[in-house]
Amino acid sequence: MTISVTIDSCAWNFFFDNKYDLCVELPPERFSLFITREVELELDQIPDESHGVDKRLLKDYICTNIQLRNVETSSIFGFSEANVPGEPSRYGGFGQGTFESDIERDWRQREDTKRYVIDAPKRKSSFLRKDEADVSQAVASLSSVLITADAKKGPISVAAVNGGRVLYLSEFQNSGLKLADYIEQLFAEPGGTASLMEAM
Repeated sequence: MTISVTIDSCAWNFFFDNKYDLCVELPPERFSLFITREVELELDQIPDESHGVDKRLLKDYICTNIQLRNVETSSIFGFSEANVPGEPSRYGGFGQGTFESDIERDWRQREDTKRYVIDAPKRKSSFLRKDEADVSQAVASLSSVLITADAKKGPISVAAVNGGRVLYLSEFQNSGLKLADYIEQLFAEPGGTASLMEAM
């Protein structure tokens, strides 16, 4: 049984800077890798250049590792009517989207969670509201290990202190361990990975 890992968009910068080969760092026989649909939209909007910095090598690195390592996009099951007309789809249909568990659905519907996206302005480039990708990842951390470099207050930090499995890269860097070993040490239980659904 593999450990499910979700990768935040900011984690890709860390992987790129450290020249990680994800086939080696997170081998497929031990880990299943995902990005949320919202993060996929963010990654699609990385420009070729930003503030005088060439981003083309980063973009190529991300695309290559997603393909070589078979990183899957996770989305919530929903029919096309649930998507906002004229915007990129958030929901996946049959064979694409997955059903949310009761815990994940309850977390998404909490007033504290919804307030992060309801009144936030949309970004023109991705159509995402300010913390929409973070909310999707906070929800994902309830059933998957989320790798992030984002330690600011928000949906992810709230999830981290309320049962979410969040791996902060700043803490990992100080561990002296390989990434795969660090994840297994923090989140694996004897006999397989701990299911947060069963624990709550």
